[in-house]
Amino acid sequence: KQQYEGPFRLIFSWKYVGVIFTLLGSLLVVLYFIWQKKVDERERSRKMMIGRARIGGEWELTNMEGKLEGSKDLLGKWLLIYFGFTNCPDICPVEIEKLVDVIDILDREDAKVDILPIFISVDPERDTIERVRRYCAEFSPKLRGYTGTKEQVGKVAKAFRIYHSEGPHTKGLKKTDPDDYIVDHTVICYLIDPDGQFHDYYGQNRRAREIAQVIKMKALQWDMKHGKAGKSWIDKLSSMISNDTKDVDQKTTNLENSKQNTTVAVA
Repeated sequence: KQQYEGPFRLIFSWKYVGVIFTLLGSLLVVLYFIWQKKVDERERSRKMMIGRARIGGEWELTNMEGKLEGSKDLLGKWLLIYFGFTNCPDICPVEIEKLVDVIDILDREDAKVDILPIFISVDPERDTIERVRRYCAEFSPKLRGYTGTKEQVGKVAKAFRIYHSEGPHTKGLKKTDPDDYIVDHTVICYLIDPDGQFHDYYGQNRRAREIAQVIKMKALQWDMKHGKAGKSWIDKLSSMISNDTKDVDQKTTNLENSKQNTTVAVA
């Protein structure tokens, strides 16, 4: 006699039990990866916040007018800060020129970012107020310079995690000549937001236009987060799209001209 195989026997057969366990296992794996991704994102966010909290902060130095000025006086503006010294033979001039180029690029935009270029000396022994003033004037009238006592400069450098160390001193030809030496220091530009908080940093490998584009996007994001987007946000976004389009068009034109020149040369 044939036995009747009802629906319950079919449903609970080992085959379907295996399929169900496979599906449940796959679902658990997916849920685990989703959970792990959220944990990783929270950890990255936590590390970023810790990093920001450990860089920068309140500072005060002597400006080019001989007055004490610092982070509290500059609140409400974006700051692009570079640490260097006026006797620097090559690296500092190149980096400061790049910093000024970034500001000039941003100032040419239809919707400008309110940003100040800042130079802070890590050589207080030689960099007097007058010397810093003359040095900054060589690059741009927009550039603000700061110096201070050895203790003041050391405190600011420590807050921004700036390494700086004087090299061997060599005496001049005359006894009255000052010592000549190089100051080894960290080469980084720091971006500080209008709240006075560390926001980003840029090393030697970043170009001026690239940095300017990043700062524009950071400023847009900051405006949106603080409810200051409005029409200015739309203007800035339109400006960014327009400039990006111009860059692409220019690169295309340069490529076409290059191809034409190559064709003529071959002919």
